[in-house]
Amino acid sequence: MRLLHSSDWHLGHVLYQHERLDEFEYMLESIRQILEREQPDAFVVSGDIFHTPTPSRLAQRLFVDKLKAMRQSAPDTTIVVSSGNHDSGLGLEVARPLWSELDVHIIGQIERQDSLASDLDKHIIEVRPRGELCGYIVALPYSTPRNFPQIEGSAAESGEERQAAYVQALLKRCHELNTSGLPIILMAHLTALPDYRDPHDIIGGLEHTDINSFGTHYDYLALGHIHKPWTLRTNAPNTARYSGSPIAMDFDETHQPSVSLVSIEGRHSHIETQPLPTLRPLITFPDQAIPFDKALQKLQESLRTTPEQEGYLRLQVLETHADLPSDARQRCSEILANSGLRFCLIRGGQPREHIGVERGLDISVEELQSLPPLDLALRYYQEQRCQAMPDNLQTKLRQAIAQAQTSDE
Repeated sequence: MRLLHSSDWHLGHVLYQHERLDEFEYMLESIRQILEREQPDAFVVSGDIFHTPTPSRLAQRLFVDKLKAMRQSAPDTTIVVSSGNHDSGLGLEVARPLWSELDVHIIGQIERQDSLASDLDKHIIEVRPRGELCGYIVALPYSTPRNFPQIEGSAAESGEERQAAYVQALLKRCHELNTSGLPIILMAHLTALPDYRDPHDIIGGLEHTDINSFGTHYDYLALGHIHKPWTLRTNAPNTARYSGSPIAMDFDETHQPSVSLVSIEGRHSHIETQPLPTLRPLITFPDQAIPFDKALQKLQESLRTTPEQEGYLRLQVLETHADLPSDARQRCSEILANSGLRFCLIRGGQPREHIGVERGLDISVEELQSLPPLDLALRYYQEQRCQAMPDNLQTKLRQAIAQAQTSDE
């Protein structure tokens, strides 16, 4: 069985007031070309289709047009799209009957009756390229652990226990249907333990899930939520992987955007990373922080050398934001006015203070607006204590953030 795995499109994302519709169109067209060339048995998108639960009309139109084009380019490929924490599960489900006419499966919400799970078969999709059954996809839409329904007859109490019981019930049901021992693909949108702990690559600040609690009745776990491609270690012979975002969301996301092409034989998965071209790169200039005036001079010299260069610019300087001239942003914008570069922000240096003096977090308004709550807290803790936040405190903070986000919903 051959599978193309993607996630975290974030259609409609605005980068420091810059619209990116043409970049998303370019990215989706690149994925369509891979689908057309490879003709995989299945194509899964594991959540965060849109950047907000209420995407713009243009972002929704782009999704519809490009997904239709993907279906036309790979007519025998089973396509499954599930929701992420940035999506409205209900919003995705609205058009589900229409998408089913094109043999595109949209899974936005968990089926439930009162507080109990119902209709597990909704989440189990047969993979039938050219009419011949070759595997199954078990699509798990995004939900916080505390919102998972109870499996009838289960004694699970905590949210984590209900989540694990629900996934195990789905896989058990799929295993019952899978009388020929065909590959089973589980797709989910969450932050997984045990071996990924870099907070700078975690988007949204949600709590961790131990994927070993899901059991072993699957061959490949197609994950979304972390933006960097990553293959996890598990206690089972199966494979769990984040495909990563196919487009950078922030300047600190420096990895090569890609999708994952997966070949499954038996219980072994061979993963081939398919790199994606970038229409407009995110550039931090210069490579090392220097004084503001020198940085501007160096930027002007660079523009004379490569005036046709396009991208988004983050200027990196030694001064803190408090020490920068009041017209610093205006001067940057004026220098870039006739170039292909779009100014985003100035990355200021860290204040040098004596130990014992109250520390503050030196951060621009733009960075403050764009950082997830967890990342902001981690940076503040580092500034205050001159050390990383302990793991147990990070876990409690993630739980508090998740509960607050659930309350807002």
